[in-house]
Amino acid sequence: MFENLSRLTNERLMKLSKDMLTVNKPEETRWYVMNVDIIGGNKPEFLDRVYEWEAVNTAYLYIICVTGEVDLDEIERLYSLAKAKKHDGRAYARLNNKSPTLYVGSSRSLKKRLKEHFGFGARGTSSLQISHWCNISTLSFEIHCAKYQPSPGAEIIQEMEDTMWLKKRPMFGRRGRR
Repeated sequence: MFENLSRLTNERLMKLSKDMLTVNKPEETRWYVMNVDIIGGNKPEFLDRVYEWEAVNTAYLYIICVTGEVDLDEIERLYSLAKAKKHDGRAYARLNNKSPTLYVGSSRSLKKRLKEHFGFGARGTSSLQISHWCNISTLSFEIHCAKYQPSPGAEIIQEMEDTMWLKKRPMFGRRGRR
């Protein structure tokens, strides 16, 4: 059953490596969000700019970071409390080690995914749900994003996301597909 596994795995990885070389250079942008602007359930303005930036047949990689003076212990404490309470039936991402990089992800619907992370999207989708636990008014977020057009295959995007995940070691989420 396993006698050809090494060779087959090598062939798959070689093909993936070759396919990676065909990925077009991404268009990059970043957005900033002040937490004080979303405390109390105010949807962040930057989501309208994300919608304008989105395109068809596109895949996105994104990184959500905290900026400025940050108390990672307090972020961990607040998040852990909300996750333990399962506040409002929301699904929270896994907590990892402390890091100013909160999350690394990919999506074909960037606005929808960022809405979820900031707590304005689907309750049952595992995400950061920031507006539902983070009441630190001085906190600010930086969202780095890369737009890949045309969209490379799902396996390529997943490998790029996993590589960025290993590089950034985010505080929340997990590496690899669910």
